[in-house]
Amino acid sequence: MKGLRKLPPITLKNLLYKARFPCYSPRAMSQDRLIKLVSDGDSKGVGKGHTYYSFKNRKTLASTKISVKKFNPIAKKHTVYKEKK
Repeated sequence: MKGLRKLPPITLKNLLYKARFPCYSPRAMSQDRLIKLVSDGDSKGVGKGHTYYSFKNRKTLASTKISVKKFNPIAKKHTVYKEKK
């Protein structure tokens, strides 16, 4: 059977890895576009420092810092996240 690719054996390690990272691909993990979004916390300062990681289009948003409202699980409400280095 020429042309058929031999599949790797199904092991517990492979199954657990795929369960933890269902959309893993080396292309999706490009580090040059990755940015860190850090929370300012709510009005009382709860949840300050919680982080999200996201991607940014460097062509259109090269000179601007992103500021987004996202859910903060520590404060249990939506708070402002700002881009940090």
